[in-house]
Amino acid sequence: MDIAENQRDPLTGLLNRLGLEAALQEFDTLGRRGLTLFSVQIARFGHINSSLGGEIADRIITLTARRLQKTFPNALHIARTHGDHFCLLFEGLDAVEETIERLDDFTRRPFAVLGEIIVLSVRSGVARMDDSLRSAGMLLHGSETALQVAKETKTRASFYKPEMEEQARQAHRFENDLRVSIVHNHADLHRALANDEFQIHYQPIIDCDTGQLYAFEALMRWSHPTNGPVRPDLFIPLAEQIQVMHILGSWVIQKAIADAATWPPRADGQAVGVSINISACQFIEPAILLDTVSRALDQTKLDPALVKLEITESSAFVDTMSETLQRLKDMGCRIALDDFGKGYSCLTQLHELPLDYMKLDRSFLKDLESEDPAKAMRSRKLIQAILALSGTFDIAAIAEGVETRQQLDEVRQMGAKLVQGFLYSRARPASEIPDYIKNFVPGS
Repeated sequence: MDIAENQRDPLTGLLNRLGLEAALQEFDTLGRRGLTLFSVQIARFGHINSSLGGEIADRIITLTARRLQKTFPNALHIARTHGDHFCLLFEGLDAVEETIERLDDFTRRPFAVLGEIIVLSVRSGVARMDDSLRSAGMLLHGSETALQVAKETKTRASFYKPEMEEQARQAHRFENDLRVSIVHNHADLHRALANDEFQIHYQPIIDCDTGQLYAFEALMRWSHPTNGPVRPDLFIPLAEQIQVMHILGSWVIQKAIADAATWPPRADGQAVGVSINISACQFIEPAILLDTVSRALDQTKLDPALVKLEITESSAFVDTMSETLQRLKDMGCRIALDDFGKGYSCLTQLHELPLDYMKLDRSFLKDLESEDPAKAMRSRKLIQAILALSGTFDIAAIAEGVETRQQLDEVRQMGAKLVQGFLYSRARPASEIPDYIKNFVPGS
């Protein structure tokens, strides 16, 4: 096809969205069939742009475009539809799963850009021409719908199904109702706190060397009186957007520290710690965060060393981050970098931030038991590299998402200090934690 100037992305030279739509329309005209379209998004790429700057972000986009062209020479077209979104169009593609593997593999090979070492991850939505998608023009909508499902379910890839359309409409209606409710009535959150609609559930963290219970991670839950249970990945971004996350965040800190102060010791007499997630928004007004932690510790007399505060990679470059974290450490608290490797990883975070722990994202453990030996080996090598990195910086590594004994044995042998996952327990209501501690059998 002839490509007009306005159909090319000026940064990468690939087709833009207009160009891809024109190509799909032309294939319909020609009666081409057997097409498969991948919509691909770089996970949490916006934080690279905001934290490392536009020059590095643009460089990563161009390098990604080149890698895609080299990795998938069999693609009919590769397009950059907008921002961090790419599309790959294939004809007669049978090896869809293999293509997903190659997408996953090529993005996890590190980029070296202007002194920064960055590892990416992607999510994909896949649509194929069939009875539900009878034209090439419908493929783009189908693949983007599937991509949205992959993002919501936190899976690396999702395949389009017709029922996704109604699910998407229901989700949109629910999200819109919740957004209107919160935006028009900020008191809704205050009322929810007062009425015990918010709760904290706790998931155990286990010491690999001793098999002992080490700590619990505090995880927020909301049961809305009208909408019922609301997913944290829905209400937390909304709370951040309308700038009330400091209310929720302060409540979680106070409640989790107060709960931990009442927990019985382990059978050996050692106290059990608590791990609390801190939103990037809470660093915008660091005085509130610092005062909340200080007051909670003073009121409960809990040993600060038992309190671990978790930040995410996405929040690691807020201007006040490093100074505020150091002040929290000066209080005696411990600092962890959560979900390491999930979106993008930058070595300067490990060097510049006062970290005690780094949490290996659960996605890395899924492939350890793959029936594909090459896939399992790639996963194993990647975990080994990250755990070696944590050892280099003298940072204790926590492996999330441990669900089987094999996963536990492997990450322990590779150097993980702590583990967390369904192998030991789901997240439990606060009322169950004292008995869980009393009945816990080390090494079980």
